[in-house]
Amino acid sequence: MPQPDDPLKPLTDLLKSQSFLPERQAVAVLTDPITETPMTVTLDQLRPYDLNPRKMRNPRYDDIKASIREVGMNAPPVISRRPGEPYFRILHGGNTRLAILTELWTETKDERFLRFQCLFRPWPERGEIIALTGHLAEDELHGRLTFIERALGVERAGALYEQETGKTPSQSQLARLLKADGFPIQQSHISRMREAIQHLLPAIPQLLFGGMGRHQIERLVVLRKAAERIWSNHAKGKKLAEDFAGLFQETLSQFDGEPASFSLKLLKDELIGRMTRLLGIDYDTLAFDLAANESRQNALQAPPSIGSEVAGGIPHCPPAYPDPQPNAHAQAPETTSEPQQEPSASEGAEPTKEVPPQSNVIEQLLRAHTTSPEATNELSEQAAKAWQIKPEEDEAIKLRPLIAQIADELAPDRYTQRPVANSDSAFEEPSEHPIRCLDSLLTALIPGDDCPTSLAALLIGAPRSTFPTPRLSDLDLIKLFRLIRLARRLQELSPDSSS
Repeated sequence: MPQPDDPLKPLTDLLKSQSFLPERQAVAVLTDPITETPMTVTLDQLRPYDLNPRKMRNPRYDDIKASIREVGMNAPPVISRRPGEPYFRILHGGNTRLAILTELWTETKDERFLRFQCLFRPWPERGEIIALTGHLAEDELHGRLTFIERALGVERAGALYEQETGKTPSQSQLARLLKADGFPIQQSHISRMREAIQHLLPAIPQLLFGGMGRHQIERLVVLRKAAERIWSNHAKGKKLAEDFAGLFQETLSQFDGEPASFSLKLLKDELIGRMTRLLGIDYDTLAFDLAANESRQNALQAPPSIGSEVAGGIPHCPPAYPDPQPNAHAQAPETTSEPQQEPSASEGAEPTKEVPPQSNVIEQLLRAHTTSPEATNELSEQAAKAWQIKPEEDEAIKLRPLIAQIADELAPDRYTQRPVANSDSAFEEPSEHPIRCLDSLLTALIPGDDCPTSLAALLIGAPRSTFPTPRLSDLDLIKLFRLIRLARRLQELSPDSSS
């Protein structure tokens, strides 16, 4: 017998239709505030920032944990949510606190560690870069990152900037971008970071992540560069079983371990020993060359300080064009990190006027005659170094290798018939005068016998038909000024050294 039709069936079918299903996805999107808003979240709703530069445990972890256990968090973590992601993410710092809250909840089951206040901010338009630079700044402020963690974070930021602009930023551009996004860093530090990632991290990860500091890393970078230069000079024309990159990596990897047990002296000894066996060069010769090259690298790469020069008692040369008197609205000059000592009344010294450094004039001229901001910055940096001599360099034995290094850069082997030599005791030839070294350099740079005309062409320029060698580039011209400055100072320190 057939069952009678259910009079409610049409209504039931209508309620089950797609039109009456809950729009869960739309509701989920609408739950996120569109402005900065305090909210309460639970541990299961929150995740750490997955690009967090910190890879190792925060050195202040135990202190932070004890504080949270006793009094709770003194500031709510800043959180956000990527578009389409189901979980909230730590936006600026707070990853350590999230790990501690999870640990405390597991240990105590106290509700205050499960549910807590946060400050929600909408995901920024440039979310990944803003989040990463924010974590770099927060970690630097509240719990110092290791050098390699900071380096990897900066490298990751560079990749994000490249995705954003479609162009690979230079080191100076990257420094400016990071500063604009809240993480100021020097371009020279970025250079060290990239060298550490490329050449050191594959060999000594435990040392680096264990907290090896920037100064030790810089010494390793200088050692590698100096040793590579020596290797290149002595390996010419030889068929060797191993290249320098493999040799250095293999030697360095033997010293991976705890930072406290690392010895740069032992590393140098092992590296020189291996180079001796492969190159067939005497150990003492390589050790001497390595020490000289390290000194050159350190001298060329150390940032000069005008304040240090003045404090060291090195005489200033007056500027060619004195700056006009500053008016009442002029900006005060920056103070140096080293305090200037004023002579006491008992010394009877008269107060001296502060003389603007000669490099200011060079820098002003460069800015007036260059159009590219990057070129201006690079030339300005070199110009600032041209007239400065640090106190620790103000000795004849320190100035000679600096002069030889600059001369070697200005007159490389492919342009000169005779190298510009360097010696610890003096320039090559018995007691050779610095002016003779400069003369040797100019002879190497200028072909022919017409020195005055050729010198003018070298410095200013001339048609190719009359002077085949191109004029010095702007950077090389500044290096030449630097060489002359050092040679003049060397003559002041050793007035009786000429033969």
